[in-house]
Amino acid sequence: MEANVAVAEAITAPPEEPQTDTPIAPVAIRFQWIMPAIVALAGVVRLYNLGGPSLMIDEVTSHRIATAPWDAMWRVILTRETNRGLYYAFLRPWIAIFGGSEAALRMPNVLSSGRL
Repeated sequence: MEANVAVAEAITAPPEEPQTDTPIAPVAIRFQWIMPAIVALAGVVRLYNLGGPSLMIDEVTSHRIATAPWDAMWRVILTRETNRGLYYAFLRPWIAIFGGSEAALRMPNVLSSGRL
């Protein structure tokens, strides 16, 4: 009979709270900076020499279309470059703000690709 009482008390007893004051493993503390360091290093490597190489033909074409007068830009977008209209509409103010250098023209693609 005592066994039944002990089982009933064990079933109705509230579950024990897990210990929350356990210390973080020393290894985790030592290596928590590794991932941010890898991401920062990848960004530096990706952005290094971004403006160094000459512009490719597609980058020159994008610059010429984005800096053309509004009516000429939309005419090209509607007749020839139908899949990149929003890109040229974005690139136009980008060039007005940051200039038309090699690095400035490549930066929107670097930022939008998600691969710094």
